[in-house]
Amino acid sequence: MDFVKELLEYVRHASVSTDPAFANGMNGAREKACDLLRRAGLEVEVVPTPLHPIILGRRKGPAEWPHVVLYGHYDVQPAEPLDLWTTPAFEPVVRDGRIWGRGTADNKGPHLVAIVALARLLARHPNLPLRITFLIEGEEEIGSPSFPAFLQAYKQELSEADCVILSDTASPSSDQIAITTALRGIVGMEVRLVGPQFDLHSGLHGGAVYNPIQALVEICASLHLPDNTVAIEGFYERVQQPEEWERAELRKLPLTEAQYRAFLGVDSLHPAPGLNGLEAVRFAPTLEFNGIGGGYQGKGSKTVIPSKVFAKITCRLVPGMNPEDILAKVSTAIRARAP
Repeated sequence: MDFVKELLEYVRHASVSTDPAFANGMNGAREKACDLLRRAGLEVEVVPTPLHPIILGRRKGPAEWPHVVLYGHYDVQPAEPLDLWTTPAFEPVVRDGRIWGRGTADNKGPHLVAIVALARLLARHPNLPLRITFLIEGEEEIGSPSFPAFLQAYKQELSEADCVILSDTASPSSDQIAITTALRGIVGMEVRLVGPQFDLHSGLHGGAVYNPIQALVEICASLHLPDNTVAIEGFYERVQQPEEWERAELRKLPLTEAQYRAFLGVDSLHPAPGLNGLEAVRFAPTLEFNGIGGGYQGKGSKTVIPSKVFAKITCRLVPGMNPEDILAKVSTAIRARAP
C-alpha cells in the first residue's frame, strides 16, 4: 500500500461525528478503514452502535501467540472556522513536506501507519506468530458514548491482550519519538442560560433585565481563581499527585518551556501552583471553556439583549477522579452561581 495515496483518500471522507450532516463522510471513512484492514490481511467485523459503528480488524492465531490490540478512530473534529484554512479541510494536499487536511494527524494518519506497517510486515513474514486486533471507533471526538457497552460485550476477547497500543497520542517534536503511557480523561457538558422569553431591543429594555451574556460570563469567570486553579468545592479532593519518577521521565524530554511557548505563540504560560507548564498538561486536572455563544453573531451591529446563551465546557481528569462526580460538582457550582 502507498501510505500517502491511501491517507489522502482517507482524509477526503469528511467524518465529523458530532454533526449528522456528515453521515456520508462517516460512512465513507468507515468503509475506507475496512478496506484498508482487509487489504492488510485482516478479518473485519463492523460492530453496530447507537451512533457510529466500531470496526474490528483481526489476525487470528493459536492462543499461545502474543495478542496486541491497536486503537484508533476514524472520526474527526469539525473543521470550523473554515475561513482560516488555506485549502479546504477535506481536500487534502501535500505542501512543504506535510499533508494538510482535517484528520491527517488526529487520527487517520497514525492508525494508517500501523495498518501499512502491518501489511508490509506480513508480506515479509506471513507466518509471524502474532495475534493482532485493530479497534477503530467512530465516536472518539464526541466522548465515545458507545464505548462502555462495547467493551462490556467484548470484554473477554480484549482483556486477553498482552498489550494495547494507542495511535492517538503525540510526540514532543517531529524529531523526537516518545512513548505515551497514560492520558488524561475527560467529561464534557453544555451550559444553557435562559433570560427573557425572546430577544429584546437594548434601547427599549436595556438596564431593566439581567443580560444573559453578562450572567454567563460572570458564572464562567467565577469557576477559576486568579492562579488558574478551579474554584469548585471538592474538585481536587480525589486527585492523585504524580510520582517523582513520572516527573523525572518528563524532564528527560528534549523540550523546554521556552520552546513550548514559541510553539504556542504565547509570551507566558499560566499553570496552577506547584507545576510548570509541561507538567500541567500531563499531570493536572482542568476546567476549560471550549465555546461560548449567544446574541447577534453577524457582521455589523444589532442592539439585542439575547434570550438564550450557552457555553461548552470540558474537564480533563487525572487518576483518582471520577467523571460522574466531577460532572455533578461542576453542575452544582454553576447552578449555585446562576442569578
